[in-house]
Amino acid sequence: EHEVITALVFLQPASGEEIVETCKTVVPMRAYNKEALQAYIAGGSPLDKAGAYGIQDREFNPVELSQMRGCFANVMGLPLCHLQRALGRLGHDLTVDLPTRCKAYTGYDCNVYQEILRGKL
Repeated sequence: EHEVITALVFLQPASGEEIVETCKTVVPMRAYNKEALQAYIAGGSPLDKAGAYGIQDREFNPVELSQMRGCFANVMGLPLCHLQRALGRLGHDLTVDLPTRCKAYTGYDCNVYQEILRGKL
């Protein structure tokens, strides 16, 4: 397992106020054999990814999702609920339902978005 940590920082130019959001996701990797790993590497998929895997890769399926703790979108590259929370703190309320859009895009049924949006995670 490993951790993916992202920081979002926004600066309010008029006041100089900094809005900082951090997101940590604990990512347990599934067990896979040498042959599966070699096939994954040979396919070229890990060559353009931080950490050499994409959590959204349905074919290789590198992560034990049932054991993951935190934000799926964070592992993909941008924790959307943290972004929504930061924008709200800056006075920009979104007209879209980001958790629903995130689930539709990723196919992941997030169990932490309510805690994130309430500032508990």
